[in-house]
Amino acid sequence: MNIYLTGMMGSGKTTIGKALASSIKYPFFDLDKKIEEYTGKSINNLFLEDGEKYFRKLESQMLQKNIPPSIVSCGGGVITIKKNCDYILNNGTVVFLHASIEELSKRLKRTKKRPLLKKSDLIESLQNIWKSRMVSYNKHSHLKVDTTNKSITEIITQIKESLEI
Repeated sequence: MNIYLTGMMGSGKTTIGKALASSIKYPFFDLDKKIEEYTGKSINNLFLEDGEKYFRKLESQMLQKNIPPSIVSCGGGVITIKKNCDYILNNGTVVFLHASIEELSKRLKRTKKRPLLKKSDLIESLQNIWKSRMVSYNKHSHLKVDTTNKSITEIITQIKESLEI
């Protein structure tokens, strides 16, 4: 069984995914890293050189590859495509990691690797992305976990208890 982690950039998908995978002795699969390995380009460069549409196409293809049972860290926008939502809901358990906009802003303020963020107004940028995705995040998940002001251990414990793993 796959456990798909979804949520906004900065919500903890990669950090929590690695820790959860280690805790339950499962492989960890980072969708963005697999795309970078496949293309030989960073996500930033893919967006700049090939555009978001091309990136989303690759993301869908990588998501639907035959992934062995794993903890899968999905890109923040994976839920913007309906066939991706259907796929993850039908092929595993979807855990939506949520954090407040203020918390996301704190976690992302120094990053330079987020092509959809406008550094001039990080909070407004995050709010706009959240508004466009919030319905899909909530609708296409089996479990919602708030990561705001929680330790990795607290989050992992909540996920394991909720999923009985």
